[in-house]
Amino acid sequence: MDASGSLLEHGQAGEVVIRGRNVTSGYLANPEANQAAFTNGWFRTGDQGRLDADGYLHLTGRLKEIINRGGEKISPREIDEVLLDHPAVRQAVAFAVPHAQLGEEVGAAVEVHAGQSAGAGELKQWAAERLAGFKVPRVIRIVESIPKGPTGKLQRIGLAAKLGIEPIDDRVIGEFVAPRTPREELIAAIWRKMLPGARTGVTDRFEALGGDSLLAVGMLAEVSAAERVEVPYQRFVEEGTIAAIAAEIESSAHPAAGGAIVPLNTRGRRTPLFCIPGHLGTLLGLARMAESMGPEQPVFALDPNRMEAAESMAELAEQCLTHVRRVQPQGPYRLAGVCFGGVVAFEMARLLSERGEAVELLALIDSLNPAWQRDAGVPARVAASLRQMRHRFAQNYRTVRGMRWSRVPRWTAGRAAAFFRYHGGEIAARIGAANDGRVFDRALLDRYRPAGCELNAVVVAVRGLRADVPNLGWLRAVLGRIEMAEIPFDPHGALAEGNVRRVAAILAERLDGRDQ
Repeated sequence: MDASGSLLEHGQAGEVVIRGRNVTSGYLANPEANQAAFTNGWFRTGDQGRLDADGYLHLTGRLKEIINRGGEKISPREIDEVLLDHPAVRQAVAFAVPHAQLGEEVGAAVEVHAGQSAGAGELKQWAAERLAGFKVPRVIRIVESIPKGPTGKLQRIGLAAKLGIEPIDDRVIGEFVAPRTPREELIAAIWRKMLPGARTGVTDRFEALGGDSLLAVGMLAEVSAAERVEVPYQRFVEEGTIAAIAAEIESSAHPAAGGAIVPLNTRGRRTPLFCIPGHLGTLLGLARMAESMGPEQPVFALDPNRMEAAESMAELAEQCLTHVRRVQPQGPYRLAGVCFGGVVAFEMARLLSERGEAVELLALIDSLNPAWQRDAGVPARVAASLRQMRHRFAQNYRTVRGMRWSRVPRWTAGRAAAFFRYHGGEIAARIGAANDGRVFDRALLDRYRPAGCELNAVVVAVRGLRADVPNLGWLRAVLGRIEMAEIPFDPHGALAEGNVRRVAAILAERLDGRDQ
């Protein structure tokens, strides 16, 4: 039943109501309680649930425990289940935290298994990869034992107060700190456009200046496009300041200054993994992948944009191998590449194999064989482009559907501006109208036709993106065994926050046991 007293169709969530000879006819001498508990002869249980197509009842929570975050109704059980999927979590309870602007915010209390550890930041990132942004807990408390009620049951209502969590007020603004670097000034300019009239100090929280989670999505898209990196949403949720965003870009986009080889993780004694980024040359996704693979796997990134301009793909691959041998003089080698970087990684592996050197791993992550682009013909290329557009439209539609209509025009304009800034350089390169000096050259890729080689490879494909391109076009080039692995579609790329752990797990699985 919905709030107005109408019964709902199968599959729709609402309050569970019952009636029959086994149900009480009412409370004795308590008309107020009867009026609240009965509607049209149905007894309102206070439980939330839905009936499936076969008539089975699925309980999804208690109505009194639903978190109302700025009008968004959030079932705490959904958050419980996501946190409980984390291997270190023994018990988790989501609850409402009072919020001055939104009414309520999401909080969670977590117990971890003995001998294991999990920080609040790690659990927020885990939740962010599996939940919509507004459902990610703002506050997570790691406790030895979650407080229980008099009957020994876990109680969500009042749990924030029991844990000493104060009501949140994002209107509190501290001393003004002006932008100190060109990067902070660029981010501040985007904030001023999103929040007209608001001050833009580098330590002010976005929400304190009048922003919300929907505006934040558009803002981060613009910053990501301007800086040519993926700004992690979860870091923004945790701190929400210009300074935090700028620091994240500074430390993660190029973790080490100078040199064409960038150490992402130098700990551990295993054979290093060498990675080549996509055509934009940004290393943030690779840095997060390295972190997800654990401390025992050394990872290095090769940045082609710090190398000399190459006349051919083979020449670029030779330059990369020169840098690789400075770290690892002899094989076996482990190589991975994303998009354009996958093509470079294949050519590196082909050259090594041609010289009798072992390639232990070749991972082609969302990397389409450029020969397919030529051989497939115009209709197939157009169909692939249209399919990408359809996926991106569907993803954006799901975001827009939950917005207030007053926010849609601004969000749409932000996404459009981000698209043109993000892809403008590549489009210009295709028509020969511009060259921004980056090593990635459309002509370099268009001239390249991979020669067949007895290699084994794992091809990581984005689900549904190129459904009619078997093995992403590598069948004629990789003459050994091709293993296919799929990851969900994400408009921000294969190494976006939602997929980076999956990619890391795929690579780790292929390497498992080889260093023993």
